[in-house]
Amino acid sequence: MNAVVKHSKRDLGKEVRWNPLKDFMDVDRFWDEFKGLDKFDSVFCPKIGLKESKGSFTVTMQLPGIAKEDIKVGYDMGVLTVSAVRRAEKVKEGEKYHRNEHEYGCFYNRVALPGRVDGSKIHAEYKNGMLNVELPKSKGKAVTEINVK
Repeated sequence: MNAVVKHSKRDLGKEVRWNPLKDFMDVDRFWDEFKGLDKFDSVFCPKIGLKESKGSFTVTMQLPGIAKEDIKVGYDMGVLTVSAVRRAEKVKEGEKYHRNEHEYGCFYNRVALPGRVDGSKIHAEYKNGMLNVELPKSKGKAVTEINVK
């Protein structure tokens, strides 16, 4: 019976029997893969609300600290897309942070709507850090039955 042989730099060319479970049991090496992720601050996830009333859907997002010019809203085929960028403030010479837990970076989110929307009448407003997107429902049927021939 032949054994699977694995060579590594640690073994310096020695032939060893490879145990595939050893990698899972070596916990210290496992966590090495995640070093530096605590400094990963290029993405943030704002809270979203989706509300339905008799004549429309309303999507709300908490976006404090973002300039109105940095927010983009789009709608296509039943999906609302919102993206934005929150820019980090520049530290002036002679200043330093002792603590900074602010989230900076960009986000991109898509919200599938549970019904048809009249895309020409969508209205978005950004006020006091809250984005409100009003999506009026379409008068047409939500579902169209198609006969297969």
